[in-house]
Amino acid sequence: MPEYNQALIEGKERIAKLFKGKKGAQGENKRIPPGQVLTTKFPILDLGVKPDFNRETWRLKVYGLVEKELSLSYDDVLKMPAVGVTADFHCLAPGTFVFTREGGKHIEDIQVGDQVIGRDGLPHIVEKLWREKHDGFLLKIKATYLPNVSMTPDHKVLAIRGHSGVGKTKSKRRQMTFKNNPEAEWIEARYLNVGDYVFFPKYQFTSHGKIVRWKNHSFMVNQSLASVLGWYVAEGSSGDSKGRVIRFPLNLSQTEESSVLREKLEVVLEANVSTYQQRNMNIVTITSSKINDLSPMLKEWCGTDAFSKKIPDFILNSENEILSAFLQALVQGDGYRPWLLNNPRSPFSKSDFVDVSTASKLLAHQLVLALSKLGIPAGIVNHPGSVNDAYSVRIHGFSQINKLFQTSFLEERTNRRRYFETPNGFYYPIQIIEQVPYSGMVYDFTAEGLTMLSPFVTLDCVTHWSQLDIHWKGVQWSELVKIVKPKPNWTHLIQESGDGYSTNVPREDLERGNVVLVYELDGKPIPREHGWPMRIMIPHLYGWKSAKFLKGLRFQDHDTPGFWEVRGYHNHGDALKEERYG
Repeated sequence: MPEYNQALIEGKERIAKLFKGKKGAQGENKRIPPGQVLTTKFPILDLGVKPDFNRETWRLKVYGLVEKELSLSYDDVLKMPAVGVTADFHCLAPGTFVFTREGGKHIEDIQVGDQVIGRDGLPHIVEKLWREKHDGFLLKIKATYLPNVSMTPDHKVLAIRGHSGVGKTKSKRRQMTFKNNPEAEWIEARYLNVGDYVFFPKYQFTSHGKIVRWKNHSFMVNQSLASVLGWYVAEGSSGDSKGRVIRFPLNLSQTEESSVLREKLEVVLEANVSTYQQRNMNIVTITSSKINDLSPMLKEWCGTDAFSKKIPDFILNSENEILSAFLQALVQGDGYRPWLLNNPRSPFSKSDFVDVSTASKLLAHQLVLALSKLGIPAGIVNHPGSVNDAYSVRIHGFSQINKLFQTSFLEERTNRRRYFETPNGFYYPIQIIEQVPYSGMVYDFTAEGLTMLSPFVTLDCVTHWSQLDIHWKGVQWSELVKIVKPKPNWTHLIQESGDGYSTNVPREDLERGNVVLVYELDGKPIPREHGWPMRIMIPHLYGWKSAKFLKGLRFQDHDTPGFWEVRGYHNHGDALKEERYG
C-alpha cells in the first residue's frame, strides 16, 4: 500500500506539472480525446438520486443470455480475482438558466416535475436533475433583446450563422443572412461568433381554463379579471393591516382609466370603490369587498411585494385576448410611453418604444414570454439612468405597440428591427461573447424534447472535460465472463443502476480487454457520489457508458438504448470519435 500511495502521488504531480498553466485548456497531450479539456477534479454526475444501498443486502444480478445467472453480494465480489488499473475518464456536464411555464427560474432551482419551455414554445416536464462541480471557464453570451447567459463551451445552441457582409449595414447583413431561408443548426457555444443568430420561440401554450377559485369564491377568467389583475400588478397595494383596503394610485391625467378600473373592480371583485385625489394622483380605493381575505388572494396570485410581482399563471396561459387585456392594463399603469410626453428632447421618430420597469426578475421574464405569445418581440434592457437593481422590458416599434393595444393609430416612422421573425419565433443576433473564469457548481436536467429556453434555445449538453490517471480496483470483465458463460448469440450488455439509470454497450466494446467492474477509487471504496458499491469502467467510451450504482447486468441478443441514448445522445459514445450526439 505505501508503494501504491507513492505511485499515486507521483502520478498526480506529473500530470499537474505537465498541464501547469493550462487548466481548462486541452494542451498538447494526445491522451485527451478530440474536443476534450482537462479537469483536475473528478466530476460528480448523477440523476439527483443516490441509492442508499446496504452492504449486507446489495446484490449484483447478472442474467439474460448466460449459462449461469448470478446474484453476487458485495463480499462475493471482493473474493473474486482483483486487478488495479489506471484509466482516464471523459464525462457529461450540465448547463444554465431557463424559462418555465410560470415564467423563469435559475437552473439550480429547477425541480423534477417543473415544466420548462422548449424549442417548440411549449412546456415540457423535467424528468431528472444533474449537477456538477466545474473548474475552468464559461462563455458569457449576450444577444440583442435577451439577458446575458453563461454556459459551458460545449453547450449546444440552436443558431443560424450570420452573413459576414463586409462593408454592409446591419440591416443588409440580416437580409443576406436570411435571404434563402437557412436552416438553424446546433452549434457548440465555443464555435459561435458575434453576428450569429440565436432562436427564441413564440410561447405557444394555452390552458383554456375558464374558472379560477380562491377558497369558496369562483371567478371567470376573462378580460375584465385580467385587466383588474394587470392594474394590481402595476399599481395595487394593500392599504390597511387587515387587507380589506386596496389602493391603485393613477395619474391625474388617467381620468378615463380610473373610471373604467372602478367599474371593473365593482363587478369582478364585488367591491365598494371610491376615488379621491391626493398629491397629484387619482387614488382608486377598494374600501370593502364581499370576498374574504381579498389582499391575501391578490398577493398569492400576483406577488407579495415589488420584488415578487408576477403574472398569475392562469393569465399567462390564457387565450391571447385575455392575456392582452392584462398586458394593456399593466402598461397603462406602469409603462413608460415617451411618445405621449411630447418632449422636444425626444423626437417622435426615436420614441417608438414602451418600457415596463420592475424590481421582479420573474415578472420581467414572464413579460418577455407573454409578449412572444402575442407575436411581439421584447427585450430585457438596461434602463438608462433611472433603474437600479431592477429590470426594464422594452417593446420596440409602433407596429409592435399597435399589436399590443390592438390599434393602428401609431404610424411606423423608421424600421430599426434587430431581429428576424418567423411564424414560430424570433432570431436575435449575438452582440457579445466573453470568456470568463469560473469555479463552482453547474446544473442541467433532462426533459421531454431535450431543448430548453435559456434564454435562447439550447440543448442538453455533453461536456468536453477529461480526468486523467484515475486509479481503480475491481474485477476484470473477462473474469465475470468465465463464470456466467454468455451464450454465443449475445450482442449487447444492458447496465442497470439503482437510481433508475441504464445504458447499452455492444459486445465488441466489452471484449477489448480494458473493462473492469470497479469497487475502489484511488485506494478506497468508491464514494457514494461516484457510484458505490460498484460501477463499470469502459475507458474508451464517454463516462455515461460506465454506469454507477450498479445492480444489474443483462446479456441480450439485441440493442436497447438506455437513459441518455433515447434522449438524443450517441448510441455508441466513442470518445476518440467524438460520438456525443446521435
